[in-house]
Amino acid sequence: MTAATHTKVLIVGAGPTGLALAIELGSRQIPCVVVERNDRVGYAPRAKTTNVRTREHLRRWGIADKLAAASPLGLDYPSHVLFITRLAGHMLARFDNALDCSPERNPHYSEHGQWIPQYILEEVLRSHAQSLPTVIIGTSALVESHNV
Repeated sequence: MTAATHTKVLIVGAGPTGLALAIELGSRQIPCVVVERNDRVGYAPRAKTTNVRTREHLRRWGIADKLAAASPLGLDYPSHVLFITRLAGHMLARFDNALDCSPERNPHYSEHGQWIPQYILEEVLRSHAQSLPTVIIGTSALVESHNV
């Protein structure tokens, strides 16, 4: 990426939100530039699921199946939430399929949620965004407020 790039739409940050915006704009042939200070996806644990609404967007963008295939956790991975007093302690409450990640379809949603680490989500989103001709992604780039 050159030192100075002119664009009508500048997206700062290539996390899930920035990449989703770039994909949305790129799918409409709207030119945009995404700048990200890191040159790679971060592998530190962060988000771990995509919810049903996010999966609907992924399906619309044509990458839901690609993301599902990239996940190290299958659809049968438990999505129960437990509240307990301590490890191996007394259970206070249990919510089965709390994140709608069950392989069975919920009639209220067109998609199910999915367990997937954020770094894999970002890799799939970035790959798709880079395939769109009107999207430019610059890494190791910082935005300064001068003339913005």
